[in-house]
Amino acid sequence: WYQRRVRDIVDDAASGARYLCTHHYGSCPDIEISTISKKGNREGGVTVVYIASHLHHMVFELVKNALRATVEAESKHSVKVLIVEGEKDISIMVQDRGVGIPMRLHDHLFDYHYSTAPEPDIHSRIPPLAGFGYGLPLSRLYARYLNGNIRLMSMEGYGTSA
Repeated sequence: WYQRRVRDIVDDAASGARYLCTHHYGSCPDIEISTISKKGNREGGVTVVYIASHLHHMVFELVKNALRATVEAESKHSVKVLIVEGEKDISIMVQDRGVGIPMRLHDHLFDYHYSTAPEPDIHSRIPPLAGFGYGLPLSRLYARYLNGNIRLMSMEGYGTSA
């Protein structure tokens, strides 16, 4: 537990997701990260006392999923990450313009071992990007552990915000 700049954690998580996406697909969409603070902090100056590895894991999973959706949809849009510091809360939104997730699947997105990705080939020389079904459930568990949450809004044919 120590104070960290949220932007530093988000930048590091996005960099790791970008590397994995590029390694898996051969390319990666742009990632736009911005910060808004109602407390007057300058761009990127939002700080938090939190378990940095938990926040990193949550952001990494959300950005990785957004990158995968964007690449697989052959979308030219960038993935957007917005860090917002309100009076009492800090929120992070990850948004993509992939294909979105059909409503009939929304109830399963946080189930362990459920994935919208095909089952990964564990014998491939290319490390799997997704498909094990523990990224979102574990991320939500981390968020709830410290009184936060992860919510998804997805519109089939448009994209997903988390």
